Amino acid sequence: MVSAAIVFQQTSCIIPQAILLYRGRDRVLPERQFSLGKLGVAINATAVAWVIFLDILYCFPTALPVTPQNMSFVSVVSVGL
Repeated sequence: MVSAAIVFQQTSCIIPQAILLYRGRDRVLPERQFSLGKLGVAINATAVAWVIFLDILYCFPTALPVTPQNMSFVSVVSVGL
């Protein structure tokens, strides 16, 4: 349950950053006093890649050999939702 909570929280926080990358920061964000400029795209891309990596990592089993008792069911729950 803890792994599922971490995966879902990380993924929900990264969705706005992924939208900024997909649609373009200038088209989505309003004028603002503080802007990261070209660094903003790199920071958003790094954050999205890092969360995708961690989401995959949290789906790994906790021990080897994998049995139904020690299997990580986070991927099953994620696909189910």
